[in-house]
Amino acid sequence: MARPLRIIFPGAFYHVTSRGNERKAIYKSKQDREKFLEYLSEAYAGYGAIIHAFCLMINHYHLLVETPDANVPQIMRHMNGAFFHSVSATFCSNDKLLASMARTCQERGTSWFLPRGWWQPQGF
Repeated sequence: MARPLRIIFPGAFYHVTSRGNERKAIYKSKQDREKFLEYLSEAYAGYGAIIHAFCLMINHYHLLVETPDANVPQIMRHMNGAFFHSVSATFCSNDKLLASMARTCQERGTSWFLPRGWWQPQGF
C-alpha cells in the first residue's frame, strides 16, 4: 500500500519520526547520538528548520519541526542520509538503516502544544 501524500506548506509543523529498519537499534554508542544531534543542528542552520522538541530512543527518534520554507523532505533526506553514512561502518552493513515518516500537525494548530516547563524531571 502506498503511503499517504505528505502535506507540505510554509510554516507547517511536523511530527517527524524515523525508526530502525526491522526495529533494530540505530544508535550503538553515545558518539552516534552526538553525531545525530550534529546533523539536527545542521538542519536548523542550513534549512531554516525550527526544532521545537526532540526525543532520541534506542531504535527511533521523534522531532517536532516547524518548516518556514516548506522543505521537510529535504531536511529528512539530509539528516537520515548523512547519519546513515556516518554510522554505516559501525553497523558493517549497506542495508537500509531507517524507515521514516513525517506527519503534518496542521489540523490542530499550536493550541495543543504543552506549555514550556509543564513537566520538571526529578533527580536528573
